[in-house]
Amino acid sequence: MGQVISIQFDAELDALLTTYTENHGMSKAEYIQRVVGERLVEWKSEEALKQALKDWWADGFKTKSWQETLRELHLDD
Repeated sequence: MGQVISIQFDAELDALLTTYTENHGMSKAEYIQRVVGERLVEWKSEEALKQALKDWWADGFKTKSWQETLRELHLDD
């Protein structure tokens, strides 16, 4: 079971959320979980990209062949 989190929205945002979720046949909790989950996955990808760019910069912007990349990732078998 996950952790229960309480959120308070102002009346305007709550009305928009209610309208959206009713029109899409889902609960507010389902919608909020989906949107937060999607955004966190995007954030995780952005962080991985930032780290990859830092690593590339530190490596002097060296490029690698597809085969080199596969070997580095241990996918060359």
